[in-house]
Amino acid sequence: LFQFDPKNGKPRRVETYHTTRAGISWPGLDSPGYFCIFGLKDERTFIGKKPLELLDEYEHPILDDFFERLVIRTKKNLCAMALANLENYPGFEDSLRWFVDERKMDSLRPYDSSEFENLNHATVLINQKLHEESLIIPKNTILGRQLGSITPDDVREKPEERFYAAMALVRLIGSFEYYPWRKNSSNFVGFTNITSRVRRV
Repeated sequence: LFQFDPKNGKPRRVETYHTTRAGISWPGLDSPGYFCIFGLKDERTFIGKKPLELLDEYEHPILDDFFERLVIRTKKNLCAMALANLENYPGFEDSLRWFVDERKMDSLRPYDSSEFENLNHATVLINQKLHEESLIIPKNTILGRQLGSITPDDVREKPEERFYAAMALVRLIGSFEYYPWRKNSSNFVGFTNITSRVRRV
C-alpha cells in the first residue's frame, strides 16, 4: 500500500498488518528482561503464508526500565496480545500491574504462555516458518543472533535463561497456534503509522 506524504506530496510505502503481538521474557538473575513485537503482514509469501515480521525488540535488566519500554512500545505498536510465563513467574504480573497503576498508564494484561513453552516443538515451527519465508527476523538483532547460535544441546540446559529472546519468540509463535488470528472488522491494523524499529540485514 502507498500513501502520499502530506509534506512533499510524494508516495511512500506503508506496511500493513492484520494484528501485532508481543512475546515477553521476564528479567532474571542471569538474564535481562526482553520483549519482541511481531506483526502479521497483510501479504503472502510464495507458498501463500502470511509472514510474521519483527517490528521491535528491547532488553534491560532493571525492572522499571523494562516495564516502561514494554508499556510504551506495545501501545505504540497496537499490540492485541502479549504473552508471558505467568504460572512459573507469578510475581511479575503483579509488579507490572502495580507499575502501571502507580503511573496511571494503560497497558495490556499478559496472557499466560506456560501451556505452550515447548522449545523443541517451537524450534521445529520456527525452522519451518524460516524455510517458508514466513518469519522475518534480521540477523543483526538480539533475537536473530540468539536463533543463529542455538544447538540441540542448548535446548536441554535452562534455555529460558540462556536464550531469553528465543523463548519470547517461542511464546509468540505458540500464541498463533493456540489463539489463531481471525479476520474481522475490528482487528486490522492497516493504514496506521507502524514502522519496524529493526534494520534488515
